[in-house]
Amino acid sequence: MATLFNTSPASTYKDLLTVASDTPNQGLESSLKRLFDGDGVGSPLYLSTTTVEIGTNSSNADFQVHGKITTKEMAFNYGTNAPVSLLAVNSSGSLTVLGPIETKSSVTFKSAGYDDMIVDAQNSSMKRGDGSKGNVKLGDTDVTLQKGNTNLLTAKEDGTIRFQNISSGSEPTPTTGDLAVIDGELRIGV
Repeated sequence: MATLFNTSPASTYKDLLTVASDTPNQGLESSLKRLFDGDGVGSPLYLSTTTVEIGTNSSNADFQVHGKITTKEMAFNYGTNAPVSLLAVNSSGSLTVLGPIETKSSVTFKSAGYDDMIVDAQNSSMKRGDGSKGNVKLGDTDVTLQKGNTNLLTAKEDGTIRFQNISSGSEPTPTTGDLAVIDGELRIGV
């Protein structure tokens, strides 16, 4: 640990930190003050009696954390806009997203022991795992339910519905209320 014991201010002044401003001997106040070293070199750290601000308005500003950040809520802002709370931790330990999520890619929802659920903006789909267990494709004029690459059902904008066509000999035994298209014929289980 560094110490100033048995050192003179002349030999250590660059290592001292200050929030000195144009008015000397004010110390910390309610307004933010930049933290400088003893030679007047400014840091990206600003302090007040109630706030810590890190970084600058530069697009190159960098803030890195090595370790944990502990907070109940996180607010973000863009430019000079007021900060908006977007993330909060509940008493159960779950994270609540308080605003809309925008992505140019996909969002994956995970839970141990279960298949991932993936909402994919680029492919206009929602799928379970790799899609082999279920997939919803959202087209411009239709919505298709799939299992793997097999279209099970397509609802079209014109009001028509297309079912998967099943070849005779491999058809299921329909129960009351089931609809099945077998060799191009619509059959209703009664």
